[in-house]
This record gives sequence, C-alpha cells and structure tokens, in this order.
Amino acid sequence: MSAEIELLKLAKERYTNLSPAEEKFFRAVAKGEPADFSGASDEENDPSHADKWPAERALNADRLAWLCTNSAASKLVTHRGILVLGAQVNGILNLEWTDITFPLNMRNCAFSGSILLNQANLSSLDLFGTHIKDLRADGAKFEGTVFLRNVKTEGEVRFMRTTFAADLDFSGGQFINAKATAINADGVRIEGVAFLRNVKTEG
Repeated sequence: MSAEIELLKLAKERYTNLSPAEEKFFRAVAKGEPADFSGASDEENDPSHADKWPAERALNADRLAWLCTNSAASKLVTHRGILVLGAQVNGILNLEWTDITFPLNMRNCAFSGSILLNQANLSSLDLFGTHIKDLRADGAKFEGTVFLRNVKTEGEVRFMRTTFAADLDFSGGQFINAKATAINADGVRIEGVAFLRNVKTEG
C-alpha cells in the first residue's frame, strides 16, 4: 500500500466527513508535495479576503493537528514536511506539548483561530504571508529557522521563554493588537539572528 493510500485510509477512519480539500491535503503531504489551494490572481490569494474564498480552499485545523500528533499518520509525512499554500484554516490549531520532527509550512494562508504551540518542540515553522489571530508558543523550542515574514496578526504573539536554535525572521510583519500586547518575547533565547526589517507593531 502506498503512503498516499495509507494516510488517506487512516484519515477517513478518523474523520468520516473529509472534504475534497482535506483529501487533497493528505494526498499531497504523503507524496511530499505542496497542498496548493491558491487562486489564479494575487487578489484571490490575499488572505485579507479569505472570507470570500470558496469551500475548496478550506481545511479544518483539527485535521492538521491530528496529522502532527498521531504516530501512525505522522510517520507517513516525508522529510519535506507539511507545505500548504493559500488555504483557509478553520478552528484552533492546538499543537501544545507536541514533538514535530518535520517542517511545518503554511504560506499565504488565513487562520480563523489561535495557533497554540506552548511547550512544543518543532523542527521549523514558516508562516510567510499568513494572516493569524494570535500565536502562543511559551516554552516552545524551534530547531530550525522560524519565518514570520509578511505575517499579519490580530492578537498577541507570545514567545515567553521560547528557544530558537536558529534564526527568527519577523521581516515585513504587521503585529496588530492595539489594546494589548502585540509581541511578548520575555525570556526568549535566540541562538541565531533576529530579523526585524520593515516591521509594524501596534500594541
């Protein structure tokens, strides 16, 4: 049985209501390919307009979390890791206390809920161009570079006592939480370089 068929079988056993977009996601991951939900134009791919994206571009966050935390499923992820382009991710992505040994890349996506990475260990994280509500990674450890380039947030980004074994790149990011804290990096440890070019913060 191929990895693609095996992963899809496991996913359907866990979720009886997989959407065509989610099937596409699992097939792509098993083959080590990008799960590309991008539209035809730059305007269609602007995460600011994610509320207008069709259902064919929507993923439930719990599917992504299951893939990262279920041992039988995660062993079918290739060394290329997870790469999703232009998807709307619905719900809270809870990866707290998770050990993720492959790259997690969500580029030009839109998250409707929080990203929770507290006390997690991650190989690397790339959220290039993605719009998120908030991100909490207290006590987390990142082995590879964390890319938050051109990210736009609507809440707090928390890296309290977080360890970055490589670089942390905020370049071009917009961190907006006007009535509270925009970025909290109390006690952070960065063993590489922190890039803050053209960053905008409100908070």
